[in-house]
Amino acid sequence: MAIHKFALAGAVAVVASTAGIVGTASATTIQFTSAAFSGRSSFSPSLTQFDPSLGTLTGIEIDLTMQLTPIVSVFNASGGPLAFTDSFTNSIVSWSAFTQTASDNYSYDLSTGGIANPGLNEFDGPSVAESSSTIVPGGSFASFEGVGSTSVTYNVSGGINDGGSPGTPLFHGGDRQFDGTATVTYTFTSSAPEPASLTLAGIGMVALLRRRRSSR
Repeated sequence: MAIHKFALAGAVAVVASTAGIVGTASATTIQFTSAAFSGRSSFSPSLTQFDPSLGTLTGIEIDLTMQLTPIVSVFNASGGPLAFTDSFTNSIVSWSAFTQTASDNYSYDLSTGGIANPGLNEFDGPSVAESSSTIVPGGSFASFEGVGSTSVTYNVSGGINDGGSPGTPLFHGGDRQFDGTATVTYTFTSSAPEPASLTLAGIGMVALLRRRRSSR
């Protein structure tokens, strides 16, 4: 009878420890990449939301992979094409969301000049690769949860220094454009049992059955 009590107590101990392993939450990540976006004064990548049925959201990070293109602008106020000998643009530009800011400088000198047709003429300079990461604060998690999509707006700021060959009716200016994609990484905890936990639970149950049989 004493052996029976010992075996039963041991079996109960195995079940208790196994149940703790199965119920242990584990941190998991899942990623989604947006469709291509573009913008000048701002850009807003569309991001897949986190499905709350997967678990409890604990962290969100957005990684931007972009090309920054400087643009020389020449406005021709006359009625016909006009030649210009030089035009340039340069500036420090910043993009920000959730009070977090990244910045870089760019420049483009169209020193060879060109022909400006009536109206606005834009000349793209060589693109520069840009990347940055944004950590979403916990107070903003709600808009990322659901089964659809959400968007994050990055505001672009920075003065534009520009110039070129003088003389009306040609007016020189500049701009810049961002083109890229955004990858959102969700970190969450899930109480669903993992394969390893299920295996341990199975071993525990086998041990329980064997001990109960040997005690009879």
